[in-house]
Amino acid sequence: MRFIRDTNGVSRLLLIVLLLVAFVLGAVLSYVWTMSYYAPSEFQLPTNSTVTIESVQFSPQDASRFNVVILNPSFSPSSVSIKRIAVLTADEEIHDPTAVSPSLPHPLALGESQTFDCDWDWFDFTGQTITVLAWLDDGSGATKEAPTPFVGLAISELEFNSSISVLRFNVTVQNAGTSTTHVEITQLILDEETIPPQNITINGGSVSFPRPLNPGESVKFTCLFNWTDYQGKSVTVVVKTLQGYRAEQIEKTLHWLRITEPIFNVTHTDHFNITIQNAATSPSNVTITHVSIVVEGELTYFAEETVPPLPQPLPINSTIQLKCSWEWSAFKGKTLTIMVFTSQGFTVSYSTTFPT
Repeated sequence: MRFIRDTNGVSRLLLIVLLLVAFVLGAVLSYVWTMSYYAPSEFQLPTNSTVTIESVQFSPQDASRFNVVILNPSFSPSSVSIKRIAVLTADEEIHDPTAVSPSLPHPLALGESQTFDCDWDWFDFTGQTITVLAWLDDGSGATKEAPTPFVGLAISELEFNSSISVLRFNVTVQNAGTSTTHVEITQLILDEETIPPQNITINGGSVSFPRPLNPGESVKFTCLFNWTDYQGKSVTVVVKTLQGYRAEQIEKTLHWLRITEPIFNVTHTDHFNITIQNAATSPSNVTITHVSIVVEGELTYFAEETVPPLPQPLPINSTIQLKCSWEWSAFKGKTLTIMVFTSQGFTVSYSTTFPT
């Protein structure tokens, strides 16, 4: 009886083992059958050359360039030649670097990667996601998205106040608290004219350039500059940094010396009348010395006589009317610019058209 019980126990164990073997064998056969169906399309190696962009690197301390690493994978069928690298920005514009090192086209052997240094000013796209594109001479290219570092450099205030002085103006520059890095200010420019560093102060003291500006910090520069020629005009102030970032703001300055609309009477072409105003915000009294007329931007004439005669003083917050003797009948319908000059160096102009 004991032998029979032992035999029954071995039979059950053998049955369990056989079932396990059958289960494993069935699973293996099922996997082989499945892979035989999908493997040809899933694991087929590419027939055309292809590359991948492994990384795109922007340095917060240099907004004039970026690096891109391109790999020719070992499973690619052949070597390739990179013919072009460009950037696609959020406004759907494609930008080509001004220079690429090493120069393009550039060969890549199987399994080889190369770091390309691309010159491109990306300060206008700080804090945005851009897409780097790579093209091949023959085969598929590659794309990769990458965020640029955020640097919030801005001109927060411009002050052109003639009631204080026309010999200086103030520029307040700030670096946002969320900026990823400090910057170093190198230049302040007014309408493409660089302000000499020795003419820039902070709180009355001299400034050493480059001047660092940390995230969350602002600084107020006072620029010693005679801006009388810019009265009533839109001026552009630009701040540049060592890192390639820049801030720009446009400001329209106030008139303090103004010509109201001149009067041309077609029945009396031997003279015209103008009214000149020296505003309450004017920096000083002025003395009007002479009046000129420029016709069609070419020919310049001077008013022969005026009533009252020149020179004439024009105090702050006052006006004067001049009757200017000059025969203008030959210029009917043409454009002209009247210019008024003062002994203090201030000038004011008014452009219009002669009546017909």
